[in-house]
Amino acid sequence: MNKPLPIQNRVVLLDILRGFAIMGILYTNILFFSGYEFMPHSQLAGFPSYDTALFSAIEFIFISKFYTLFSLLFGTGFFILMQKYESKTEFAGVYKRRMFVLLLIGILHSLLIWNGDILMLYALLGFILLMFKNKKSESLLKISISLLLFFLLVDILLILFIPMKTSPKTIIADPALIDYPDMTGSQVLQAFQSNKIGEFYKVNLHNLIWKWIAYVPTLRPLTVLGLFLSGYYLAAKQFFSTGVYNLTLLISSLIVGISATVISINLGGSSFQFPPTWNNTVFKLLDLIGQMGLCLFYITSIAQICKKNIGLKLFSILIPAGKMALSCYLLQSIFAVLIFSGGRLFGKLSLLQDVLIATGINLGIIFIARFWIVKYRIGPVEKVWRQFYYRSKVV
Repeated sequence: MNKPLPIQNRVVLLDILRGFAIMGILYTNILFFSGYEFMPHSQLAGFPSYDTALFSAIEFIFISKFYTLFSLLFGTGFFILMQKYESKTEFAGVYKRRMFVLLLIGILHSLLIWNGDILMLYALLGFILLMFKNKKSESLLKISISLLLFFLLVDILLILFIPMKTSPKTIIADPALIDYPDMTGSQVLQAFQSNKIGEFYKVNLHNLIWKWIAYVPTLRPLTVLGLFLSGYYLAAKQFFSTGVYNLTLLISSLIVGISATVISINLGGSSFQFPPTWNNTVFKLLDLIGQMGLCLFYITSIAQICKKNIGLKLFSILIPAGKMALSCYLLQSIFAVLIFSGGRLFGKLSLLQDVLIATGINLGIIFIARFWIVKYRIGPVEKVWRQFYYRSKVV
C-alpha cells in the first residue's frame, strides 16, 4: 500500500481548487514580499489614489479567503490519503513521516527564504489531525465548529471576568500598516533593502518570531485545525462529488460571504488586538463568517463552471499547479524574494505594480508547472517529499 495516489484517480476539481488557492495566496503574500505592509503612511500617501481601492479589493477578495481554501483542502487531502489504506496503523506511520518531512521543509523555508511560511504550522497541526482519524463525520463537524469559534468563548470570558486595561500604544511618528512592538515598519524596510545578507536573515528571523508569538492572542492554530477538520468532514461526506454542485449553497454562501465581509470591514478591527473588546470580537466573528462564506462560494462557483466543457478547459490550466502545489508555493517565495529583497524593489513600488509582478510570477509558475508535469508527472519537491515518507523511489 506504500504507493502515491495513482494519477488517474486524482479528483480533477480538487487539483483545480488547489491550483486556484495557490495562485490566490500570492496576492495576499505580495503585500509582505513587496514591503507594502511595512511602508509608512507618508509613503503610501504618495502613491496613486487607485492603490487604496486596490488594497480594499485585495482585502475583500483574497486576504484570509485563499488560506482558508488551502486549509480546507489540506484536511480533504488527509481523508483521501487515509482512504487508500486498509490499515489505519499503516496510514498513521506514513502520515507521521509525511508531516515530519513537511515540517523540515517549512523550517528551511522560514529561515532561508521567507518568514511568512505556513508549512511549519500545517505540519505541526497535521500530527494533531492524525488523532481524529477514527472520528465519525458528525463528531468532526462539531469539533471543527468548536475550534473555529473557540476564540469567541475566550474573548467573552476575558471581557466579562478578567477585565484588562489596554496598554498605551507607543506613538510612532510615521506608522506603517504593520509596526512591531520592538521595530517599526520603516526599520524593516531598511533591513530588507540592505545588500547585507546577515541583516536580511536577522530581520527575517525577527519577523518569524513575532509571527509565532502572534499565534497566542489570535488562536490561529486552533482556527487552522478547525479548517482542517472541516475539509476532512466535507471529504467524508462526499461534498466534492455531489454537494459542491448545489446552487442554493452557491447563492447563500455568496450572500453570507459578501454581507459578513462588508460589515466586518466597515466595523473595523484586528485579529491581533489584545485585550479583546466587544467591538473587536464581533469583527472577528463576522470576518470568520465572511471568509468561510466566500471560500465556499469560490468552491461551488468553480465546480459549476467546470461542469461545462468550456469552463473545465478554462480552469484546466490550474491543474498542473494543483498537482505540484508544494513546489509552486515555494517557487512563489523564491521568485518574490529574488525580485523584491536585497536593495532591489522592496518597499519602493505602488500596490498596482506589486500586483502586476505577482500576476507575472503566477503566470510563470503556471507555465513551469505545465511543462514539468507533462514531462515528470510529479513536482520536484513533491518527489523528494514522497520518497522520504513512502520510503521508496517515486517515478
